[in-house]
Amino acid sequence: MVAEGPRRRFSFRNAPWRIISALAVVALVAAVCAFPFVSGRATPPKYARQVAIAAVERARAAAAEQWAPYLMDQAETRLRVALAEERRQQLRLFVVRNYGATRASLATVETLAASAADEAQRERTESRDGAAAAVDRAQSSLVEAERLVGDVNMGRTARKHLQSARISVAEAQKFWNAEAYPAARASAERGAQQVQLGLASVGKIAARYADRNQVARWKRWIDETIDWSRDARAPAILVNKERNELVLYVNGKRSRSYRAELGRNNTTDKTHAGDNATPEGRYRIVSKKEVGHSSYHRALLLDYPNEEDRRQFKKLKKAGHLPPGTGPGGMIEIHGEGGRGDDWTRGCVALANPDMDALFQRVGVGTPVTIVGGDGGDGVLTELARRLGSNSDGGLP
Repeated sequence: MVAEGPRRRFSFRNAPWRIISALAVVALVAAVCAFPFVSGRATPPKYARQVAIAAVERARAAAAEQWAPYLMDQAETRLRVALAEERRQQLRLFVVRNYGATRASLATVETLAASAADEAQRERTESRDGAAAAVDRAQSSLVEAERLVGDVNMGRTARKHLQSARISVAEAQKFWNAEAYPAARASAERGAQQVQLGLASVGKIAARYADRNQVARWKRWIDETIDWSRDARAPAILVNKERNELVLYVNGKRSRSYRAELGRNNTTDKTHAGDNATPEGRYRIVSKKEVGHSSYHRALLLDYPNEEDRRQFKKLKKAGHLPPGTGPGGMIEIHGEGGRGDDWTRGCVALANPDMDALFQRVGVGTPVTIVGGDGGDGVLTELARRLGSNSDGGLP
């Protein structure tokens, strides 16, 4: 049996260089593995992600998709990029993970989303205020227009424009209530435009009631009719279309006045059959129709069309201003069955039956009947022409 020699004591000083090298490698590897966590590069940006997502949600709640679409799109796109980058890093070995780009993108998302929310609030407020002003203007202009033309037979075109204005203004109010401010403003502006077009159309109709030459002509007819009544010491009839009034003069003095209802198209002079306009001119009664001989109680038939009417008809027809195949019309009467409170005839002058009875007894065949559009006085069309006259496009003064 061989005796054991003395045991040697372990010492680093005596350790082989391989052990020292191994320990150094282990330390280096540990340091490399720990560095990503110590530096934060490998730590998932959980808080930054939550902050960015919350910012995007606030922007959505502020309707940034509608009011700040560009910034909102940028924020959402950058958020998708950041989340995709985060998932990509999660798939890598932990020692090489680096969430730095993810954090930078999330910070940008937060900034973009906050800017989108601020811009959305600003744009929404401006849009709301602009829509409110537009709706108020449209409503006010419509109310004023209807007040101005309330008693005027404004014609088909003007009625169409004002009806379109009413529809657009009502739509604007509905859009406003639904907080659809751009749509509310667009409808309100469309309604205001229709109001102006309607007034422009009415203005063209009313213009003749303020035309100096036309008014002078009507006044001359009126004066000549009254003078004839005084000189002939006989009755004469004067119809003022603008005032819906029939006046009986006797011996040149105003004797009776009656409410007269006229053609549906009472604001213009009659030019052809079927235009529903009451003619303007100087006529005479050519026939008296008793009860049972008229479709409208009693009637006084006038000599329309006279020579002046036929001459004017030929002139308009030659110029191509009349529908083809039409004539000047006829059978214009002062008759009963009126009192309806509206202009409804096809061109005749209608009185309530008691008024017709009274007039029928006071006039005879040959009695002059002068029909004028107005006299330049205080009629509704004359006043409307004055109100609109300062604005060439028919706009509100």
